[in-house]
Amino acid sequence: MRRLILCLMITLVFPVFLFARSFEAIDRHALNTPKSAEVSIESLARYLTTPAQNDSDKIRAIFRWVTANISYDTKAYFVGSPHSGESGNILKDRTAVCDGFSSLMESLGEAAGLRIVKISGHAKGYGYQIGDKMTGAPDHAWNAVWLHGRWQLLDATWGAGYMDEKGRFIRQFEPYYFLPSPLDLIDTHFPEEARWQLLEPAITKAQFEALPFIKPAWYHHGFKMVNYNQGTIVWNDSTILAIDSPDHAFLIARLIQNNQELDRSFTFVQQIQDQIHIYLDPPQSGKYVLRLYSKAPDNQDSDQYQWALDYLVQYQSKGKQNTGFPEVYKTFFDHKGYLSQPFRKALKRGTSSTFDLIIPNAISVQVIQGEHWTPLLQSGNRFYQQIEITGKEVLIGALFKEKGSYNILLKYEVK
Repeated sequence: MRRLILCLMITLVFPVFLFARSFEAIDRHALNTPKSAEVSIESLARYLTTPAQNDSDKIRAIFRWVTANISYDTKAYFVGSPHSGESGNILKDRTAVCDGFSSLMESLGEAAGLRIVKISGHAKGYGYQIGDKMTGAPDHAWNAVWLHGRWQLLDATWGAGYMDEKGRFIRQFEPYYFLPSPLDLIDTHFPEEARWQLLEPAITKAQFEALPFIKPAWYHHGFKMVNYNQGTIVWNDSTILAIDSPDHAFLIARLIQNNQELDRSFTFVQQIQDQIHIYLDPPQSGKYVLRLYSKAPDNQDSDQYQWALDYLVQYQSKGKQNTGFPEVYKTFFDHKGYLSQPFRKALKRGTSSTFDLIIPNAISVQVIQGEHWTPLLQSGNRFYQQIEITGKEVLIGALFKEKGSYNILLKYEVK
C-alpha cells in the first residue's frame, strides 16, 4: 500500500516575483489545456508535450499544469483524512498532498517518455521555525527528472502555492521550485536517500538542521552570505552581518522573540557599494530570530517586501543599556545612505556629537533641531561635523538635485 506523506507546505506570506526564462510559450500552452485533454494521464501528457522541442519543455509543461490545477489538500494535512495518492484520482479530484503532487508528476512524466522519480524526505515547510530538529518519518515528497545527461530537481507542491497563517491553501505559482540548483534546494529539502541531494559530498541531517532558513526571494534577488553561513549567530556588540547584493536589491531586518516582532529600532540596515551591513541592538540577553525581507531594485516605489531568510541569534549583553538605533526614513534607503556616527538613537542634551555619514548625490545635509538648521561639512559624498545637542529631537535632512526640498533621512531622540 502506498504510504501517504502529509507534507509540510512552505509558508510564504509575501508575494514573490516571477522570473523570466524561455518557457513563456510552453507555459501558455499548458495553462490553456482544454477539458477534453484532461480525461486521462495519457491524453493529458500527450497534449501538454505536443509543442515541446526537448525534454525541458516537456517537464515544464507538466509542472506548469500541475501547479495551476492541483490544490493542496489542507483537510488531509490537518485532520489526517484518507486521500488516494493514485494519479488518476488526483486528476479527477484536483486535490492532493505532496505525495500526490509528486506521484502525478511522476505519472505524467513517464507517460511523456521522461525518466522521473519521486523523492521523499524532510522539508523546512509549514510550521517550521529556525532551529527545529527533523525527527520522525519523512514529511515531504518531491521529484527528480533526468534532463540533458543529469538529474535535476523540482517540487510541484511548493511550486503551486502555500498555506497561509490560517492554514488555507493560497495558489501562487513559485517558479523557483522548477529545476533549482541542488546547492540551493538543500537549504530546505533533505532527502531520505543521500544520493538525491545531488551533492558531492552529501551533507548530514545535523548540517541540514544548522543551515539558515532560506526562502526563494533570497535566490531571486541574488543575495550571498559573506561572514555567516550557519543558521545560528552568537551576537555581540561588535558583530556586523555582511551580505553581498550584486543586484542591489533592498533588505530590511526585524528581530522576533517568542513569535512577536520587536520594535524596529533594535535593527539597522545600510548598504555600501555591493554589500549590505546589518546591525542589532537587542533589548536584553536571550535568543531571537533575525528575519530579513527583500524587494527587487526595480521595485523601489513599492513597500512590498518578501520574506527572504531567518537566522537564530544568541545575544549576551555586557550589561550596558541598549537603546536601539536612530529611526531610518525611506529616503536613506533609496539613496543608499551609510551612517558612521552617531549610531545609537538616544543623544544627550548639552553634549556634542560627531555626525559622519555618506549620502550619495546629496547637495547638502543638515542637522535639524527645531528651528535651528546646521549644515554639515562636505567632502564628496561624505558629510560630517561636530554638533552641540540642544533640541528635543534631532533630524538629519538632505537636499538632492532632483528634489526642491529637504528630505528627512534619520531621526534621533534626545534625553
